[in-house]
Amino acid sequence: MLAGILAGFAFGCKYTGVIVPLAGAAVVTAGLLAGETGDWPARALRALRSASVFSVLAAASFAPWPLKNWLFTGSPVYPLFWPAADVDRLRQWFYNRPDLADSVTRATTIFLRATFLGVQGDNVYGTTLGPLLLLCAGLLLFDWRWLGRELRRELAPLASFVSVAYIAWVLLSPYSSFAHQPRLFYAFLPPLALLGSAGLAG
Repeated sequence: MLAGILAGFAFGCKYTGVIVPLAGAAVVTAGLLAGETGDWPARALRALRSASVFSVLAAASFAPWPLKNWLFTGSPVYPLFWPAADVDRLRQWFYNRPDLADSVTRATTIFLRATFLGVQGDNVYGTTLGPLLLLCAGLLLFDWRWLGRELRRELAPLASFVSVAYIAWVLLSPYSSFAHQPRLFYAFLPPLALLGSAGLAG
């Protein structure tokens, strides 16, 4: 319940924070399916119930922000998706620059490109990321089976969070050129760092 509330607050800080409740719900579901005892239908029902509580509370704690936007601008997602208040169609196009956004195929490599091509405050990625974050986490592809069973169980929710958050980032990238910037999707970097430490340890 507390995780759901905090996930909603993260979403309220920045629209791209939507990756937190999405990935969080995936973690809750996967954790209960894999970590509890009992037959599969019972585990699936508990997972669905917990993920629903998480999601409803995330939506409830996020709700004041779209409500405020709707009351003051006429759009709950101002200034995104459709013209409202001071943002007409032209200003919205210029804000998002969809002509500079990625295709879905190209978007799959967004983090790889941001890591090795990003320049702090200079180019479209607007950041310099250390390559060790990516390379150490990548080591898990080779040494996962050598890690202890208990450690793998603890890492599985982090891997679920990172995977779903990254998929959400990839799906948002074709909408706006701003989605090139990792700073807008910061929430998936700390769990990725933990996966990197495990990859290095392995």
